[in-house]
Amino acid sequence: MISRTAFAFACLSLGLASALVDDATAPSSLPPCAPVSIVIKPDNYPDETSFELKAKASGETIVSSALSGGPVQMEICVPADADYVFKMIDSAGDGICCGFGQGDVLVKAGGTTIVEDADFGAKVSMAFTITPEGSVLEVTPTIDPPPPPPPPPPPPPPPPPPPPPPVPCMPVDMVIKPDHFPEETSWRLVSVSKQRKLATGVLSEATMPVHTSVCAPMGDEYRFVMVDSAGDGICCGYGKGSVQVSAGSLTVIDDASFGSRVSGSFAIMKNGTVVQTEAAASVPPPPPPPPSGYMAPSNAFPPSGYM
Repeated sequence: MISRTAFAFACLSLGLASALVDDATAPSSLPPCAPVSIVIKPDNYPDETSFELKAKASGETIVSSALSGGPVQMEICVPADADYVFKMIDSAGDGICCGFGQGDVLVKAGGTTIVEDADFGAKVSMAFTITPEGSVLEVTPTIDPPPPPPPPPPPPPPPPPPPPPPVPCMPVDMVIKPDHFPEETSWRLVSVSKQRKLATGVLSEATMPVHTSVCAPMGDEYRFVMVDSAGDGICCGYGKGSVQVSAGSLTVIDDASFGSRVSGSFAIMKNGTVVQTEAAASVPPPPPPPPSGYMAPSNAFPPSGYM
């Protein structure tokens, strides 16, 4: 791609000014210009390489092109008394010579060599100044500005608050020996205020004692409940089972022939004192069924017409 200004200067430098003005003898209004020649032979991968010539002050692109179309050979006339930058970039980072083909590049301005290095790696960029008379004053490599520093890392998150101090607790011991039908019996220890189970279990092996200790936080009330689905407790019709629940020096429950259910409540004060809040109470077993052929006595029924 070539800019409109460069094209006008190129026409003038090639003796084609008659194409730009109607009267060939009319004086030109264009400022003096200096010839810039660009000759590039690409390597075996021309689509990796491109070049551009820019006016340094305005940033206007005078000419730019990729090498995918083959060799480049052009001469343009750029305004004198100005600064320019010629840049060639190879996306593979190996220039155009000599690993993958014998490419070469030669850029001249006003007869002075600007670039003559095909093995330039990823990029070659040269700045040069053209004097008002059309000669080149100096040629210097351009240096890209350093990338901005990375942003500082975010501050570390604040440390988590320390965990609350543990609540002191007191062990609650439960010693249970089942009868011959342990699967009928289950038990649980719950917090009365929080409605939360601290421990629970179902007996599974006959004559196998269960010894469990749970550390119950102080400052709460607890209830131990044992239920026997057959309604005959765990002693003494079908084996000599037993249950003992204690907290500190207080025995909360010591009753095995409780029928279908036994429960007791206690409070563990913050100072470690244990108080029984509900005495152990049991639901007695149901009465046995009457013997076969049993008839209730007549006086067991109210007389006729009794209200």
